[in-house]
Amino acid sequence: MKRLLSIILTVTLCLTIFTSCGSSSEDEPVATTASTTEQTTGETSEIDKDALYSTFTLYSYKTAEEIQAEYPDKTVLVWVGFALTADSSLEIEIPTDEINEYLDSIGKEYVLCYYPLNMTAATVKYDTGDYDSVLDCFTEYIEAGGQADILTVMVASSDEPIITAYYYNALCGIYEPLESYFESSEEAIEYYNSFPEEYWESFKVNGTLYSFGGFSLGVRRTDTNYYLINTELADKYGWDYDKSLFEQLDLIETIMTEENCRGIKVNYSSFYKEFVFAGIIGTSYDGGIVSLQDSDSFSESLELWYELKDSGLIFDDAENYSGMYLASYCTSTSTYSLNLGKSFTGEQTQFATGDDTYSDFTTVADNTSFTYTSSSSGGVSIYSGSEHKDEAFDFILLTQTDSTLNNLLSFGDSEDAPYLINYRFANPLITDSYGDMPENMNELYTEILETATPADESEAIGFAFDVRGYEELYAAVESAASSHSYLYYSSVEADLAALKSELEEAGIDELLEEINRQYAKWKETNL
Repeated sequence: MKRLLSIILTVTLCLTIFTSCGSSSEDEPVATTASTTEQTTGETSEIDKDALYSTFTLYSYKTAEEIQAEYPDKTVLVWVGFALTADSSLEIEIPTDEINEYLDSIGKEYVLCYYPLNMTAATVKYDTGDYDSVLDCFTEYIEAGGQADILTVMVASSDEPIITAYYYNALCGIYEPLESYFESSEEAIEYYNSFPEEYWESFKVNGTLYSFGGFSLGVRRTDTNYYLINTELADKYGWDYDKSLFEQLDLIETIMTEENCRGIKVNYSSFYKEFVFAGIIGTSYDGGIVSLQDSDSFSESLELWYELKDSGLIFDDAENYSGMYLASYCTSTSTYSLNLGKSFTGEQTQFATGDDTYSDFTTVADNTSFTYTSSSSGGVSIYSGSEHKDEAFDFILLTQTDSTLNNLLSFGDSEDAPYLINYRFANPLITDSYGDMPENMNELYTEILETATPADESEAIGFAFDVRGYEELYAAVESAASSHSYLYYSSVEADLAALKSELEEAGIDELLEEINRQYAKWKETNL
């Protein structure tokens, strides 16, 4: 599971890309070429669509033409995925031959072609450097005559709707709204009603549902704050795992003195993230959307950290200190798989704490709560320009409701696969047990769905800032907020004053004006 989390985070970082659609921000989405181009093989651009096929893929997939020849009386659906890297650890296999044999056996009038699009084949100029763009690469593919019906997408968590490729592309009109499709059949209605509304909210962009599916089907547990404590020292001195670090400062001082070790390792550069409004770096919410340094809750937290720093209880992990230390504190939002009821608290991890010396650390969660959110690298959507939308929805729904098909996507064609080869679309309600999961995994997952308590919800859940037309401004503000030297000033006041100056120089006031305008408009119809 830890490896899965690492993969999820890696893919997330690869996909969090901001590109310009060449249009100004408006209240309604502005469709791009990708969503308006007719899918005709007669119209091609200067780029051959075959040149966009990923050279990174480890697997050989048949073309749509080859599959059509095998099934001349069926509709061929093209599922476009995005190959991000040559790193084989991120590669997933879609066993199209086995899937198509199964679809044919159950009487479906469509079959599947998988096309791993090479995202690195298209680049756009953004800010001061060249950045690969999912949107621009896909647009080039469509303009070159490529077919697309199903798209692999990325989804941000419902309580942290960050500006991701998924949000951006949805605002640009690439994805088909799905609400009406879930009213189209009894199977669709039953599937929709099997999940809490909070789950579906996690896929919505400004009130519209564009995607579903994904690893763990969206049930995640978010521990906004957690710490890892040296297991040996904690047990030796009677550490109370039910208490926060801040409730045991006297004990921390005692351990540091007796053991001659450092105290709490903190990432100075990221702790501000838990105060960010709707994932928009540089902003916060304090009775209204404000600049980060104007947030009272952020200022109070910064003051606490300065007190701990001045007392010598904390140190910056940027020091790359390798000696003995007591604990490591993480304050940025981190999402962990609920893992079918297994406790996040108590997980054991080893870290180097000196030359050739490793110490065991126990993870302890603070402010633990549940939230419904898709995997950040999972989920699929229907392309808004597809000529086979009904068939595409039927297939996506089938992947999440038919155990045979779900197992094919999860394990490939191997009957005795020891682990998931494609974790992104495994549905624990119906798929076979895998890894160290219990045999009654499906029942346990159903129980979790019925008993999990959602986290305290911000009123901004579902709000997505439309960054189009403000890409460079947002990039400048984000850079100023993320590169600021937190906790490296003589006082809290000096720190906040420097942050204020840096954000204002980057253009935070202009950005806030537009964010508040969009948020006020959004609240008129969503709150």
